[in-house]
Amino acid sequence: MKKGLMWKLLRQHISKMQLVGFSVANLVGLTIVILAVQFYSDVLPVFNDQESFISKDYLIISRNLTSAGALMGGTSEFSDNDIADIKAQPWCRKVAPFVNSEFGITASIGVDATHAMRTQFFFESIPNEFIDVDPSWKFDPANPTVPVIMSRDYLSLYNFGFAAAQGMPKISEGEASSVPLMFNLSGNGFRDDVRGRIVGFSNRLNTIIVPEEFMTWANKKYGQGGALKPLRLIIEVNRPGDPKIQQYMDEHNYNIAGDKTNSGKTYYFLTVIVSIVVIVGVLISLLSFFVLML
Repeated sequence: MKKGLMWKLLRQHISKMQLVGFSVANLVGLTIVILAVQFYSDVLPVFNDQESFISKDYLIISRNLTSAGALMGGTSEFSDNDIADIKAQPWCRKVAPFVNSEFGITASIGVDATHAMRTQFFFESIPNEFIDVDPSWKFDPANPTVPVIMSRDYLSLYNFGFAAAQGMPKISEGEASSVPLMFNLSGNGFRDDVRGRIVGFSNRLNTIIVPEEFMTWANKKYGQGGALKPLRLIIEVNRPGDPKIQQYMDEHNYNIAGDKTNSGKTYYFLTVIVSIVVIVGVLISLLSFFVLML
């Protein structure tokens, strides 16, 4: 009875055209919002890195070293003042150096019983806070097994270069963790063999990453004890597409590895555009109620 009475009152004050206008405007607004959200969710995976073990919003930088600078003894190292200045920038969350191995490394990779490969190797490490570590990302000197993250390019070079030329079997990413890997570490009067295990591959880290604990232990035991200044830095930023980041890098002659800033800018503008479209859709839906009040 009450619903019928309310409907009669509404019919006295609201015409059919107002109801049609309200319905159409509300439908258009909701459609715009739904399409914008769906488009954003469909495009988002393109910008999201598939490497679950590494933080997403980071940059890797190094100094640009020209030919003239190299001939004149120009340095490519970062000083403590350089790092402090980067840390003070408003777009920087945290910054840390890449730590290089200071000892000799020879890697033996056994693919099967009849094929093996030996090569000179190198290691780098970054603080664990930049890596989404799992239980296997650790090192215990009492039971030394070294987990490593390698550049995906290295696996491609092996499969389509070395393996193809030498008649060795190719290795998939899934099989890589089970491939026998042995590292011979030498320096400071010591020489030891430790086992290694590949735990992942990276598109953006063009290096071989080991746990920070292992690098500290190995440099102390096999290294010469000299504190080397870093050649590369890893920076976690608020927004990779911030134009102020590229401006700062250009002013200081720094180079950003990969195209992270370009993809970051695209992602930033995509977010802004989708947000504007969603706001427009919400405004249209809200204005549809204004039609009922005319």
